[in-house]
Amino acid sequence: MRFGLKFLGLFLCSTVISAVLWEHFVAGKIYDCLWRMAYIDFFFPDNWYHGADSGDMIQPGWSKSKLLVLWQSILFGSAVISAILTFLYSWFTRLGAK
Repeated sequence: MRFGLKFLGLFLCSTVISAVLWEHFVAGKIYDCLWRMAYIDFFFPDNWYHGADSGDMIQPGWSKSKLLVLWQSILFGSAVISAILTFLYSWFTRLGAK
């Protein structure tokens, strides 16, 4: 039970960090949506790009599906890092208790 709670806590923290990094390195640089909401965009992946007709911009070589793959990769990386840190914390805690 504790392992799961630690993982969820770390995953929440890493997801918030990912949202901040997304805002600084992806939103406004790879794509620009007129209805962009700072730091919240990361949590709503379907609202990133509505098309050129609506005034949105996306860099050449990028598409909505590529943005989704990038987003999924970031979430997967956050989950993996959270799992590794949770495992290491639990392992070092057990070593210290002996």
